Amino acid sequence: MVVDCFNEFLESELQGEYVVKEQVFDTKNFTVYIVTPVDNKIEYERLILLKHLSNEEPSVHIWETCICKKATKMEIAKEVTEAIQSGFIKKD
Repeated sequence: MVVDCFNEFLESELQGEYVVKEQVFDTKNFTVYIVTPVDNKIEYERLILLKHLSNEEPSVHIWETCICKKATKMEIAKEVTEAIQSGFIKKD
């Protein structure tokens, strides 16, 4: 049930700008997904962070660095780590 609520929240926040491809990382406080911009005509994707802290409202953050669709799991893990360490850019 909680997962459904988060998925609905994520879809409403993305407002049709991105298509969610897959979940790549999940912890107690946040979940990271690979998404593709709807108007994407090249072979790149983005990371989206869904922050769900117990004492805050859920929020969606976008990592603006593009990821090649043919990236390996290790390359994606490196990007996820960098994104978390650097901080995601808040989606307006």
